[in-house]
Amino acid sequence: MTESVKSNDKKKINKDVEEALKILEEEKNKRIEDIRQRTAFMCASLRAHGKTQLSKLLKSVKELTVQEFCETYGANTEYFVQESRKRLASQPINTAPKRHKTNEKVVLELDLDSTVGKFKFNLPAGSAGSTRQSKEILVTH
Repeated sequence: MTESVKSNDKKKINKDVEEALKILEEEKNKRIEDIRQRTAFMCASLRAHGKTQLSKLLKSVKELTVQEFCETYGANTEYFVQESRKRLASQPINTAPKRHKTNEKVVLELDLDSTVGKFKFNLPAGSAGSTRQSKEILVTH
């Protein structure tokens, strides 16, 4: 009889161990799924944040390669803007109108973004015998 009691005890212990293992397996799977869901959420959040930050960048910064942006400007947008301003400030600005003759007509091209002031120009004679006309225009912003 003692052998059958020992055998029953072993079966009961094995059954208890199997139940404990089953409970632990379920808990493990639940935690793994929870970690997967949180990781997926964090990845989606990082992607959205990255896209938001990229949309805030200047077009000229977006045109740079990542290597150029990091190595030349230290991945610093403010430094890029400062350097761009320095570069633009050192370039001469030609505000004089460009003149092109087309079939005896004078065509003026003005850069209205950078030109402010009065300009006087002569129009060609309209027909034989007529005199040139003088016109003055005022360019303001």
